[in-house]
This record gives sequence, structure tokens and C-alpha cells, in this order.
Amino acid sequence: MLNRSKTSFRSLLALLILALAATGCAALTPPPKTPEGLLKEAKSIFKGNNYPEVIRTLNNLLQEFPDSPERVEGLLLLAHSHYLMDEYLEAKFHYERFVELYPAHPKTAQAMYYRALCDYGLMDTALRDQTAAENAIRNFQKVLDEHPESPFASKARQKIQDCKKSLADNQMEIARFYYRTSSFLSAINRFQTIINKYPESPFIDEAYFLLGESYFFEQNFENARKSYAQLVKSYPRSPYVREARSRLREIP
Repeated sequence: MLNRSKTSFRSLLALLILALAATGCAALTPPPKTPEGLLKEAKSIFKGNNYPEVIRTLNNLLQEFPDSPERVEGLLLLAHSHYLMDEYLEAKFHYERFVELYPAHPKTAQAMYYRALCDYGLMDTALRDQTAAENAIRNFQKVLDEHPESPFASKARQKIQDCKKSLADNQMEIARFYYRTSSFLSAINRFQTIINKYPESPFIDEAYFLLGESYFFEQNFENARKSYAQLVKSYPRSPYVREARSRLREIP
């Protein structure tokens, strides 16, 4: 009788231990992720500037819940996180996706502006290749064309001017190089491009003078005379006017 009681007690104890173990495991199992929870978690991490973790969390959201309403805000936050890490190519990709997927969303103008800012950020690494500046101008112009009343329009307009200055500076640097190396025909093409496309640049007087000089050394005296005369007429206070007038007297 005593042995039977011991056996029953042991069985009961074993069942109790198994029950407690099962309960403990259930307590240790994290609750299933929800799109709302993932987005809330990502926004909280974003405030702490831990952008790699934000990206990981939002990628989980977009992959596991591709049709959730939280995807909209999550996609834009994902793009912002890449942008703030100076990962401009990745950021631009996600901004473009946002614009394509949600063209009527209230934050589409913002996404378009930041898409252009990604091109703008790439300008520093472009050196002589100005494709990034040209892309930035095109995308900033889209903000002006499609969202002229948005708070990003005036910023886009100013950035366009900055990009044009970068392009003009780049063209002038190349033109001066051609001139210094006596590649006058190539220099002529560059100076003409600068004068025609970037007439507001601060070095247009220099461009006219070096254009005239390039024509002069190519013995194209007629076009040289026109370039010098335009410089004297349009920029009478330029430091190049004195030399231009000297050339005008020299030309046969």
C-alpha cells in the first residue's frame, strides 16, 4: 500500500513538473510580431539614431507583411534611414518605390524631394562625371512641376541653382584645362557651352575672354573679334577688358 502511494505521488509530481515546464516555455516564447508592433519598434529605434537596426526591423515588416497599411509609412522611414547613413543609392531606390506605389500620398512631394537630394549627395563623389548633378536637376524640377505648392518647392528651386553652379564650375574647369594645353577647338566648345547654358555664372567674362583667345590662337579672327567685343560691351568693369581691347587693336 505504501509503495502504491509513493508511485502515485511520483507520477503526480512528474505531471506537475511537466505542466510547469510547459507553462514556463510558453511564458518564454515571445508574442508573434505584428505590422503595428514592428512599425512602432522601428520608430522608437529611429529616435535613438540606430539606423541599421531600423533598417533591419523595417525590412522584416515589408517582407513579412507586404500588404499591411503600415507598409506605407515603413517604406518612407526605411528610405530616410538609408539617407541619414549617407547610403544615397539605397535611399533613392526606396524613395522611388514610394513615389511609384503612392503617387497621391500626402508625403509623395517629400519623397520626391529627398530622391533628388540623394542625387545631390552623390555629386560630391562624381568629380568630373556630372551625371548625378544632371539627375538631381531633373528630379528637383519634378518637385516643382508636380508639387509647386508644397513646402519643398522653394528648397528644390534653390537646389537646382546649386546643381547648375556645380555643372558650370565643372565645365569651366575642363575648358581652362583645354585652353592651358592649347587644345583650342575643345576649349571653344566648352566656353560656348558655358556662355549659352550658364549665363548667370560669375566667370562669364573670363569665358568670353578665353573664348576670344582660343579663336585668336586658331587664327579665327572674326569670331575672336566678336568674343572680345561682347566682353567689352557686356562686362565693361571686368579685369579682362583691358586685354580684350588690346587684342581688338591687334587683330588684322
